[in-house]
Order: sequence, then structure tokens, then C-alpha cells
Amino acid sequence: MKIIFLCPCLLLLVLPVAALAQDRTFIEGQIERWTDDVRRNPNDFETLAAIGSAYGKLGRHDKAIEYFKKAVAVNPSYAEAYSGMAASYGFLGRLDDKISACKKAVALKPNDAVAYANLGSALGKAGKYKDSAEALEQAVRLKPDFAEAHFALALAYVSLGNRNFAMKQLEILRGLNPPRAKELETLIGNGSAGR
Repeated sequence: MKIIFLCPCLLLLVLPVAALAQDRTFIEGQIERWTDDVRRNPNDFETLAAIGSAYGKLGRHDKAIEYFKKAVAVNPSYAEAYSGMAASYGFLGRLDDKISACKKAVALKPNDAVAYANLGSALGKAGKYKDSAEALEQAVRLKPDFAEAHFALALAYVSLGNRNFAMKQLEILRGLNPPRAKELETLIGNGSAGR
């Protein structure tokens, strides 16, 4: 390998592009290997979901959804596939489908704080703030140190006009993640939360 000396500023610009290309190549290689595995064992729902996740990382969300659907066709109780599907629906702007997939994930894993947080965030984006707050409250009950759920819950409370509850979430967030608390304080302070 040839060593090239570059100005540090240029090196910072080159490295992320090179790393991205390496990551992409690695992910594409994994998809090929996993696809071979699935040909040998078409009922391997975890590998089908892994292929879906890999396509999602490549930004190929339609293909990701296709594989997540294959995974749940084999194992309808595989909550992780519904969560992955929900994420891909979100990237495609298919909010109703995202909410539906989140609800399935929550129904299958009722003790999963992340599933509730994803559902709450999706409902908030849909303008269903009361339902959003309920899902996010469950997320923080299950995982009290879940900073992102406290952040989203505060936004839901602001959207519902309950500034006092939002401020309580801000106080909790200050202890969990001060930078996110500062961001939330700015959102609450300038009135742009929930919009």
C-alpha cells in the first residue's frame, strides 16, 4: 500500500467517503452470503430479517420491507422484523404502515421500551399526540433512563398543551443527557416543539 501524505483537512474529507465505500462493499457481501444461507434454509427468519436490515442500511427500503415481510411470513411472532419494517416504512414516508408495523411489534413484545418509543414517535408525527404520549409513557415506565423517550414525551406533552408535564420530562432529561436536554429546552422555549 502506498502512503500518501495529505493535508489533515483533506484527509478528513477523504476518509468518510472511503469508509462509506468499504461499508457498502461489506454490506453487499453480507447480503450475498446471507442470501445463499436462505437458499439452503428458506425458513431462517432471522437471516431474512438480517438481509432486510442490510438493505435498509443501503437505503434500499422497498427491498428491506420485502425481506422483513418474508421473515414474518416464516415467523409471524418475530417482533424485530416488524420493528425493522417500521423503520423502512418511515424512511419511505409511509406513516400509516409504520404505525401499523410498530403496533405489531408492541403487541408481540409488550415489555420492549424501544418498540413503544418507536410507536410513540410515529404517532406523534401523525399528529396523534394523546396516543403518542401514552406509548411514550409506557416506554419510560419500562426503561426510566431512556433519554430519547423522555425527549419525545416532552414534545408530545407540549403538543397537547401540557407544559408542566413537558418541563418534568426536561428535568429528567437533564440528568440523563444534558446536550439533548439543552436541545429540548430550546424547542420548548421558542415554541417550535410539536410542529
